[in-house]
Amino acid sequence: KKYPLVDDEATTLYLNRVGQYAARHLDQGAKNIKCSSGKAKVLPSKGFRFGAMKSSDKQALALPGGFIFVSTGLLKSLKSEDELAGVLAHEATHVVCQDGVKPGMRPDPFFLLSFSRLQEKVADRGALLAACRGGYFPADFIGLIERSKDETSGRHPGSAERVAWLKKDYVKMEAKGVVNTKAARAARFAEFLKAL
Repeated sequence: KKYPLVDDEATTLYLNRVGQYAARHLDQGAKNIKCSSGKAKVLPSKGFRFGAMKSSDKQALALPGGFIFVSTGLLKSLKSEDELAGVLAHEATHVVCQDGVKPGMRPDPFFLLSFSRLQEKVADRGALLAACRGGYFPADFIGLIERSKDETSGRHPGSAERVAWLKKDYVKMEAKGVVNTKAARAARFAEFLKAL
């Protein structure tokens, strides 16, 4: 009741297209991204499902089983599809690393769950890598984290530290060659925001 879903087929389809593509490029081995809990990475058995929830709060939620929801407040604050792909890949990394799974936990506290600083950093790194592998412009995700450091409500601790850490990874990506292709997606993203 607190977070009703947006019942619009075009919105849900768009989120799922971007989210599925970003999730396809997640790091699934132990080489690049190591889960903070030491747990092995596990893809959800029924895949990822993405949706928008009606809320002016700027938040995204990752639930066990691969359910990922983004608030309309956050969606309207995004400036590119590349930022959206980063947000969805960040949340998908939380799912893959089983960050929200605690023995004996009832489902309702997940809406109140706050991840640790290390879990957030790992999810950020997973998002940056997935964005880069998927052909998105990873610097946009860093810019989003940088913009949001003054807007967070405790869900994402240490934003300045996270930005510094991501910039170090981005320098390595740039050395291998990162192309800013976001202009190719600008019209599609503008149509999505207009419909939202």
